[in-house]
Amino acid sequence: MQCPSKTLAPTALRHHTVSYYSASITYRPNPFVDLSSSESLTDKMALTAGDVEADIYYLSRSDIYKSVKPYTLRYKPPGSLPISNVIREKECTIIRNMRHHWDALRYDSCGFQVVELDTQMTFDDFSDVDKIDQVHRPEIEKCVKRTMQASSVQVLDYVIRRRHVSFPIATGEPYEWQQPASRAHIDFTFNAGVSTIRNAFNEKADAILAARWQFVKASGDWPLAVCDAASVDFDNDTLAGDVVERTKAFENTQVHFNPQQKWYYLKDQLPSELLMFKNADSESMSGVTTGRLVCGNRKAGDSCSFALGVPHASFCNPPAPKTETPRESIEFRMIVMW
Repeated sequence: MQCPSKTLAPTALRHHTVSYYSASITYRPNPFVDLSSSESLTDKMALTAGDVEADIYYLSRSDIYKSVKPYTLRYKPPGSLPISNVIREKECTIIRNMRHHWDALRYDSCGFQVVELDTQMTFDDFSDVDKIDQVHRPEIEKCVKRTMQASSVQVLDYVIRRRHVSFPIATGEPYEWQQPASRAHIDFTFNAGVSTIRNAFNEKADAILAARWQFVKASGDWPLAVCDAASVDFDNDTLAGDVVERTKAFENTQVHFNPQQKWYYLKDQLPSELLMFKNADSESMSGVTTGRLVCGNRKAGDSCSFALGVPHASFCNPPAPKTETPRESIEFRMIVMW
């Protein structure tokens, strides 16, 4: 399927979670297709079953960002200040069905993985805040701790996304639930992660920052695409941006399009499948490479503008029928410590 021609579009305000690892769980029944055969990764792989060509929005390589930092306000400012100066650029992107590449996609190099989650939650339970806090939160923490062989995992918060039937066409009214995030991004820069730890842990923050830590987030129709971090030129394809609220601000990482980037999604994701991906790592600044990523093409020991993470975005799945149930998912933000 061919994507429409490239166009520029204004950005839409949205709330997005902060983390270093992420996992996305879609809570609707899907037929599971076991496509476990592996293929070698090349720059130009032929499309195979479940691969799609779809539009992803990226930050434009506009000259404006040579002198002005990208920003988005989460409130309506007084006067004539624009809510955002982000220029989105739509690019037709090949997104691979990761079920074909289990043997080739390794967490240490790509920055994401899929984990089986034994959950007691039902679909209706996700409307119950108490059950999320008392049942699902401990399930997620236990699963991630075991998978990452960590000493501690702590959920910071979570967000539930329920796509409105009109999305991405705006209704003119605020959405009741968070909507899919369609622009490629990484949730935080390294400095923003440090600030989050200080705000969340107060007097315990120094001890956490002195050890190794990472952030993790747990999350058919508008599925989540993740980019193989080893295919990203972080020097040339990423740029820090500001997300500003009335009383605080934080940095995230905006992503430019590059045809060398390799994107994947989990076709027909089941509620028992936890998609985890890295947003940043405390050791990325020191050049340590064991069990984590190095910064683009830099050598170990070189400085790094951003803590390494996995670019990600939701996309409109072209093969999905119009009668498909709108996406409903939950995403947990968490910090993982060793």
